[in-house]
Amino acid sequence: MNKFPCQLSHKFAPKRLKDCYPVAVEPKLDGIRCLIVLKHIEDDGEEFYDVSVFSRAGKSFTSLEAIEDAICDVFAETGWTEDMVFDGEVFCGTFKKTVSQVKRKKEQALDAIYTIFDILPLSEFNDEGSVLEFEDRREKLIEFFAAAAPTQKDLQLSKAILADSYDDIAALYIKAREKGHEGVIVKQITGDASRWVPKRSWGWMKIKEKNSDDCVIVGAEEGTGRLEKTLGAIVIQRENKILVNVGTGFTDAERQKLWRLHKKGKLSGLIAEVSYHEETPDGSLRHPAFQCIRIDKP
Repeated sequence: MNKFPCQLSHKFAPKRLKDCYPVAVEPKLDGIRCLIVLKHIEDDGEEFYDVSVFSRAGKSFTSLEAIEDAICDVFAETGWTEDMVFDGEVFCGTFKKTVSQVKRKKEQALDAIYTIFDILPLSEFNDEGSVLEFEDRREKLIEFFAAAAPTQKDLQLSKAILADSYDDIAALYIKAREKGHEGVIVKQITGDASRWVPKRSWGWMKIKEKNSDDCVIVGAEEGTGRLEKTLGAIVIQRENKILVNVGTGFTDAERQKLWRLHKKGKLSGLIAEVSYHEETPDGSLRHPAFQCIRIDKP
């Protein structure tokens, strides 16, 4: 396994859904993605669970012990014997609060709720992916929550609604935004595209609102790993004087071109159009992504 396996989504493309309806539409939560791996361990004839929590990049989280305990409690009630992986989103009330609590090293995230949207056997959590279609995994997830005690509050099942058309999807997106969610994830429920894979998949497509701004570039940073000796991020300055690093949205060709301009001292001063989800309370940007250089603006 070359890297930590995690399924990601593409931007919504309606043409991809031809002959695929109905599809499942789930709210896109404004939290932190977490994958929880549960393994059966035997020691001196006694069986217990080993639970680990990871970010989508494979970084370990140690602040979610209450959620780990809840997973174990419900799992014990299912009677399942197979090691499993749970995929979902942790939320603590606001995105800023979630980041602060989940990334703690010595304290626990006391307000965390884990919304689970997928489950698969640990044996299929690898480079090849799962043979199970979405509807099969969803049934397994519903079975898991059926074993949960009525008083269990740390875990939630992601709400999935069937949509029979593009208009249905659009209506569900509007409702999700009204409830404060980032948007929706559209998922194929049967067929090859509905199977879990450890990469970006057209089986999952996201729709979320984005804003954009034109900002002056004031610097650049070299990348690391694959991006060594090329552009890792541009540094932009907003009208409020806040500096923001923008490290996504570039093609490899754009990274090389902009890095050459930076080395020649010709990058700073150019205007970059940057998309983003929303402005943070301190005037920075959430999820900024490079769109283009505005050659029509000085």
